[in-house]
Amino acid sequence: MNGVDVTGTDEEEELRQSVELALTRTGCSGSPLAAIRRRAFPGSTSYPIQIVTAELATGDAIEIFVKDYGSSRLPKDAAAARRERERRVYEDLLEHRELGTARFYGARWDEAAARYWLMLELVEGELLRDCTYEYWPAAAAWLGRLHGRFIDQRERLQACGFLVRHDADFFVHATERALQTMSGFSAALARRLAAVLDGYDAVLAVLAREPETLVHGSYRPQNVLVDRSSQPPRICPTDWERAAFGRSTFDLAFVCDGFRSPRLDELLDAYEREAASCGVPLRDRDGLRHEVDCVRLHKTINSLADVHQWPRPAETAAPASSSLRGSALPALEVLVRQIVGATASVDVREQRVNSRVYRLRCTIDGTIRSFVGKRLDPDIARRNELVVRRWLPAIGLGDSAPSLLAVAAEPDASSVWHLYQDVGEHGLDADRPDLGRITDAVAAIARIHTRFAGHALIPECRLWGGDLGISFYVTSVRDAIASLESLRVRRPHLGVERSSLCRRLLARLAKLLDERGPRAEMLARSGGPETLLHGDLWPMNVMVGSSGGTTWVRLIDWDHAAVGPVSYDLSTFLSRFPASERASILRVYECEVARAGWHLPSVAELNHMFETAELARIANRVIWPALAAWEDDAGWAFDALEEVERWFEQLTPILPPAHTCAPS
Repeated sequence: MNGVDVTGTDEEEELRQSVELALTRTGCSGSPLAAIRRRAFPGSTSYPIQIVTAELATGDAIEIFVKDYGSSRLPKDAAAARRERERRVYEDLLEHRELGTARFYGARWDEAAARYWLMLELVEGELLRDCTYEYWPAAAAWLGRLHGRFIDQRERLQACGFLVRHDADFFVHATERALQTMSGFSAALARRLAAVLDGYDAVLAVLAREPETLVHGSYRPQNVLVDRSSQPPRICPTDWERAAFGRSTFDLAFVCDGFRSPRLDELLDAYEREAASCGVPLRDRDGLRHEVDCVRLHKTINSLADVHQWPRPAETAAPASSSLRGSALPALEVLVRQIVGATASVDVREQRVNSRVYRLRCTIDGTIRSFVGKRLDPDIARRNELVVRRWLPAIGLGDSAPSLLAVAAEPDASSVWHLYQDVGEHGLDADRPDLGRITDAVAAIARIHTRFAGHALIPECRLWGGDLGISFYVTSVRDAIASLESLRVRRPHLGVERSSLCRRLLARLAKLLDERGPRAEMLARSGGPETLLHGDLWPMNVMVGSSGGTTWVRLIDWDHAAVGPVSYDLSTFLSRFPASERASILRVYECEVARAGWHLPSVAELNHMFETAELARIANRVIWPALAAWEDDAGWAFDALEEVERWFEQLTPILPPAHTCAPS
């Protein structure tokens, strides 16, 4: 056997001792150790890897995979925590689980000598990324088995301090790192990313749902070995340095990345079959896909945070600066003290919710008072202020949004801070629909829609908020076409795949533009009167709570408030709930608007108008990545355009065809 015979040095003596302990774990300690040989691992890895062969006096031999954390050819953040995490996962969590992972043979941790060896079973196989598609469903199914084995171990996982926690702070930290990194490149890039993150609250609400199981954390195809010599193939994930207590979809997003239907559905089916066999309840497929998409967005943002490690011309770098330097946030703290009647000595505590939102708390006479500070672009700040202080009060519904208590501008007028009453974490949970809370929410939405229809302030709403009717559809489609055509003219050599993507999108958009006439006629005939729209009516933006035995409803985040048909708000709201719940939710809305003499059109007409709203939103999402590619030849922009194309392809009717809209 080729290799280096080990004798003599302190390191080699430590290796011998470690190997003897490993033999004890394998059940081979009864036979004397005759020799140890080692050879370098041929694969590409961050850490030095050796294959150690333990030759026994009986003539048998055992090969051991030894990972040396003492050095790394790539920079590693929190290196000590990462190596401890992987060791503990193998030793404490995966041992005896019969998941096909490499057996744990032992570890040697010597702080003084900076020697950290992890000793595992050597698993021969090919990386999943080098395998044909037929092996990918097995990798997806393996995830279902992993998550199922730990789904009932939440208390144990919660107690594992070595695991990463996929909580709100984890995901917010990624956005902050990305913003800081982009600031190091240019202020323009930082502003562009900040604009993208402006609507990130809805995504964060999905990502930060309650952790449920053990998560690999980096289930990339290059981290998954496939042993095709066994039947069925053995799936053996490696590199558990990012293992976490989190949501199962975090891992699922890695193995599904880049796939479209029908293969995407095959992977999800394989995962769900195995997960269900281990006792994991099945989720609504639309909700599952949406959560996976949210994780994919996080992955993209997280990759931007590490972009400083990529080669770039020195002249593109600029000093990073704090986004809150010279901020009006301290002024908000002063306003909080004024509102509660406190002196300057009273401490106002800040809790960052995301890059633009803070929760501010102070204690007065033993009572905690809580407020929310939001940093907004000036035009969006003005729109929100008009909603809360003028438009909703004009129809007697001023309590349908949190109270705006104070306004403070940044010194350079680049943004404006709003200080709101804190209504807590009472957003609707679309994954676990509560019909009672939904009924209260829908009644509040219906009151806004019916009372504002035909109101004298509609022109002012259109001026400050825009129009989300057929004009939004037409302008979004036209602007998307113009941005793609400009991109093709400016960058004629995009390559086969990118050129083909642009052609497909342009063909689809041209068809949508041809449909503007029939869609306009449908909205004019069946869309009902124009009214005030929330414009971003995700369930998590609808707060439902109670106080003193009275239920209250507050709609938050009116950044996209505008004028248009109610079908725009309804399509957003209904589509976030499981398909099986949408008809009953719509019936509640139908009964509420009937009080104002409104009658909803047929299901076919509603679905057609819902589709118009959804298509307009998707077309609008073409514009910004296309312009980014036109301006900077940004590679990420084409990933975003591929994602938009998938949204077009996956669009299905919001209401089931069998539903009828007869008042109940």
